[in-house]
Amino acid sequence: MESEDFSAYETTWALKDVDGGTEITVRVHTEVNLPVPKSVVEKRSKKSIGEMLEALAEKILR
Repeated sequence: MESEDFSAYETTWALKDVDGGTEITVRVHTEVNLPVPKSVVEKRSKKSIGEMLEALAEKILR
C-alpha cells in the first residue's frame, strides 16, 4: 500500500488448526503521517479488520 498518509502499513496473518476449526490471528502495524491520536487509528483499524473478517467468513460459509 502506498499513501502519503501512512509511513508504514504491514499486515500479517497466521492460521492455526484448533478443535476442528481454524483460528485466525491478524496483526496490523500502522504509522500515520497525520495529527491523529493513536487511539483513533487503533479503533478505526480494529473496526476495518473486523468488517473484513466478517465478509471473509460470509464467503467461506456460503
